[in-house]
Amino acid sequence: MRTLNSLFNDCVEKYRDNVYLLENSGDGYKPTTYLETRIQVHRFAAGLISLGIKKGDVLIGIASSGTTPYVIAGLKYAKQIGCRTAFIICNPVLFESEKLDVIISVDLGPEIITGSTRMKAGTATKLILNMISTTTMVKMGKVYGNLMVDLQVWNEKLRDRGTRIIENLTDLNYKEAGMVLKKSGGSVKTALIMVRRSCSKKKAKELIKKHDGNLRKIIGDISI
Repeated sequence: MRTLNSLFNDCVEKYRDNVYLLENSGDGYKPTTYLETRIQVHRFAAGLISLGIKKGDVLIGIASSGTTPYVIAGLKYAKQIGCRTAFIICNPVLFESEKLDVIISVDLGPEIITGSTRMKAGTATKLILNMISTTTMVKMGKVYGNLMVDLQVWNEKLRDRGTRIIENLTDLNYKEAGMVLKKSGGSVKTALIMVRRSCSKKKAKELIKKHDGNLRKIIGDISI
């Protein structure tokens, strides 16, 4: 079994603009026969195919019980075509043994209200997904130090935040940082490169493209 961190290291660079959510219809449909269960299996596979899933992609399944046919079917299909797979469940043991890359199993005990998985299981799942998404953003270069630098300004609140980030990471004062942010077209990352590399907006964007958006590769490690 691989660690979640290992999965991130191998895969995150490939999926910058290709993150999708595929979920059950939510229309109250619940399979009661083998045939209906097979229908769910084909529904998930069809959904994955429509997204163009292929070998090397990553699929994270979420099922509180660990038994949902729709999710298990998708993970099985993804594994068959060479995808990397992870399964988030809120049971101490996976009922159906699956050869997946990562299984995140959280033992929460029984729900306060029986069957209401939006409570314990829902909260725990949200925390896990927060950790996954945050780690992904860090590894994708959207975070520099502890600052979210991949920020595009489109309102006053974000303009102020972006200006303060630039001020914090450069020798500019607040007013000067705001001027550079404006020249960059409202991109904090572009503005930082313009200052730290003493270059034009055009050159900064070329560097971003060349280094796949990783600010550390362009201006070095953080030094405040």
